[in-house]
Amino acid sequence: MTRYGTARAWVVSAAVLGAAALPTAQARAGAPDAFAAKDAVTAPAPDVDTETETEADAEAEAEAGTEARADADTAAGTAADTDSDADADADKVHAAVVWPVMTTPHETAAALGSGASAQAVFDDDTLAGLFAAGGRLREVVDAGKGREVSWVLDPDLVLSAQAMADGYRLADSTGSSNPQDSTRGTGQSAARAWLAALREAVKGRDVWLLPYADTDLASLARHPGPDSAALTEVVAGLAADAKEQVDRALGTGTRTGVGWPADGALDTAITQLGTELGVDRLLTSGEGLTPAGKAPVTLDTGTDAGPGVGDDTGTGTSSGPSAASGGTGSGDDEKAGPADDPGGADRAHDHGGAGPAGRVPDGADAPRAGAPAAAHQQARADDADTDATNATDKADATDKADDDDSGDDGKVTALPYDPGITTALARIQDPGPDPEASRSPSLSPSPFPSATTSTTPGIDGSTGPGTGTGTGTSPGASPSTSGSPSASASPSASASGDEADDTPDPAAVKRLTGLLKKNARPVVVPPRDLSGTAANALKAALDSGADDGWLDLEGLRNADDDPVEGRAAAPAAYPSGLRADDLTAAQLGAVADDLDRLATLVKVLADPKGTTASVHAAMARALSTAWRAQDDAAQKAFQRRTSGFLTTSVESLRLVQKTTLTLTSGDSTVPVTVDNGLQQPVAGLELRVSSSDTERLKVDDTKLPVEAAGSASHTTPIDVTAKANGKARITARLYTRSDGKPWGEPMTFEVDVTSVSTGAISVVAAGVVLIVLAALFRMRRVRRRRAPQPPVE
Repeated sequence: MTRYGTARAWVVSAAVLGAAALPTAQARAGAPDAFAAKDAVTAPAPDVDTETETEADAEAEAEAGTEARADADTAAGTAADTDSDADADADKVHAAVVWPVMTTPHETAAALGSGASAQAVFDDDTLAGLFAAGGRLREVVDAGKGREVSWVLDPDLVLSAQAMADGYRLADSTGSSNPQDSTRGTGQSAARAWLAALREAVKGRDVWLLPYADTDLASLARHPGPDSAALTEVVAGLAADAKEQVDRALGTGTRTGVGWPADGALDTAITQLGTELGVDRLLTSGEGLTPAGKAPVTLDTGTDAGPGVGDDTGTGTSSGPSAASGGTGSGDDEKAGPADDPGGADRAHDHGGAGPAGRVPDGADAPRAGAPAAAHQQARADDADTDATNATDKADATDKADDDDSGDDGKVTALPYDPGITTALARIQDPGPDPEASRSPSLSPSPFPSATTSTTPGIDGSTGPGTGTGTGTSPGASPSTSGSPSASASPSASASGDEADDTPDPAAVKRLTGLLKKNARPVVVPPRDLSGTAANALKAALDSGADDGWLDLEGLRNADDDPVEGRAAAPAAYPSGLRADDLTAAQLGAVADDLDRLATLVKVLADPKGTTASVHAAMARALSTAWRAQDDAAQKAFQRRTSGFLTTSVESLRLVQKTTLTLTSGDSTVPVTVDNGLQQPVAGLELRVSSSDTERLKVDDTKLPVEAAGSASHTTPIDVTAKANGKARITARLYTRSDGKPWGEPMTFEVDVTSVSTGAISVVAAGVVLIVLAALFRMRRVRRRRAPQPPVE
């Protein structure tokens, strides 16, 4: 790499110049004595033996010359040793190896229960198999353990594993969005073991987090507008909280700011979107990058990139190279995690909330995801100090880099990788069917013509960047049988993950070793869906390079040293093959529509934070790059689960229908019941009641606040006054208190009012009097009969 050649030149030049200057300096240092001796010969002082003095001076001069030559020889030897060391270092392969851990999302927005006891609902149990011993993700983690690699994680995958470890549910297979219809998941222990293995593997290593759920940057950038702007803000709003949770789950500090466009292809719209998501390093295959060489490239992603950026019109122009001199703005302003900065690790990406509650209106400014991370000279100096000091000084240096963010805003560094290595690893698959994909994932595209003419050997021994053609065509050819994993390369079934049980195919390791030896790019990037077999082969190749001394692994933080100024291509130049796999505008619109549904739901929740976060996370999952390896139907089905969950939630809060009521005249109450099918309390509703005939039946309380506990019914008594006989209709409806909009359908029922007249009361009273009089008269007759009769005369 450039920096090593420069360092070697300085060392060699300094050593040679020092050796050459040494005799001259020695001679100049001895010059006064020589002149004194000459003067003594020409004008000797009295009582001095001139011949003896002259011989002594000559011997001294000869001795000085011998010492000077010895010093020169020593300096020359030192220079030769230094030159030899520099040559040996220059012959090494210097690269940062990315170790990707990600897969297709499976966690939905729904959960059974509320609060700390809530259990997340997953659409299926695929992750259980991937986390289990012998599963792809477990094999990848075990293979990366103990290697000087840069872990690049999807934060959503780590949080999903944590949710499974805490206990989770599986959604109903019929597509029901009701969490009550779910069943218990079976991968809790596997998720716990996988998290423990990941925690151990990343200890003391660089850990980088992609944008939440590995957001498909190209798809969002391809369709600018209110939907994409709102979705970008949703993804950005998840970053800070996700980082904090991942740091806690892994027990180490993670870093943010790395982005990975689909197949490493760039354009100005993608780089601009990356800055909105806090990305300052982009992994690229060279597609869409100028110059597409071996050095990192600093891109200026300022908003003045020119018209047409981000659209499909093909009329836009790409932004030109940055005018900044020196070429040092490389995005080296890393974000340290809590392990380095316990008090302020997330400040670089504090977006101030969980994201928008609704869609961005037309004509409004696109929501910003916070200032993008910047790269500048001071940050690089702080990095050097960080490596030479303890953890406390490291945190101080990182804080300074983050706080002194100035001068290079809008700069992103593109880190080129060799797509031939990526393609070679993609062709090494695990035995058996792939449980994650319904179709084969796309392989890495060929870079620009300057790179496609290389003769990098492929995994099958052919030339070209993994294609076997050397012409830059799409690497879609089937791998040769020699590149297929042998039976011994199958993932280990041992739960301990012992390396001895994961012996890779020696032929595959040899071919990977050959590719790595020829690598001149700053990073090595495996495919996103790196198989367990390929991970073990790559592990063996890395170990071989380290043991033999030809491979020097670096961290991703150092991979952007000595960048050159460059630019990304215009959006119109984005490869058509990749464009065909983009999420469509309709798919993005369907995801954005969930913001409207969510905005309706949160109006009535007593505490909407948890629901907002879970729905935003599910929306971000629907934007994952992983969907490119799936049929469109898979992404649409996942997105519909989120829409169904929100629709079902809104419909589960309703009024209970009543039958006809009968009331007598005067004051009375009418009970109205609200059924809260949500698993959390509601407090943002009011009940409005009206009468169809206020002359017969008057409603005294027309507006009443409604509060209901989770999964419970609440009955509200309505005060009414019945004035006249007859029937009247009462209409009750719920409204949101925040904006007064109706909630659900109105509920109408009849009330039969029956009043009693004074004439009827008189008749009843007269009847009662007659009954009493009749009773008295009869009692009197009975007494007379029982009275003693007078004797007969």
